[in-house]
Amino acid sequence: PFLENFEMGSGHGTGEVNNHTGSLKTGDLHVEADVYCVMNQLKRITVLITSKDGKTEVVNQTWDKSPYAGTRNTTFHEHPKFPEGTKPGEYLFKFTAEDKEGNTCIREYNLTLVNE
Repeated sequence: PFLENFEMGSGHGTGEVNNHTGSLKTGDLHVEADVYCVMNQLKRITVLITSKDGKTEVVNQTWDKSPYAGTRNTTFHEHPKFPEGTKPGEYLFKFTAEDKEGNTCIREYNLTLVNE
């Protein structure tokens, strides 16, 4: 699979969709991407957010059913929620798209969580 038009940020407004910042006030993170599977169907999409040292998972969410799984081309648009008690700070964000043959496309970014 490959990705285009990837967005990860605190909102939908200009400058917010790709600011790599999550708002603990709203409690979620905007994630959107066009996912293309040229030869196979999409099996799953996973969003993983961990502490900077990678030892603590904050979000580990998988979408392996409709409307994404089983498609060749799709626009992924979700708002993973932060668990109550998540602290502001620096985190690691990982987005993985996997097709039914096990091929993956991964995007990794630094993510800042703020109380705004």
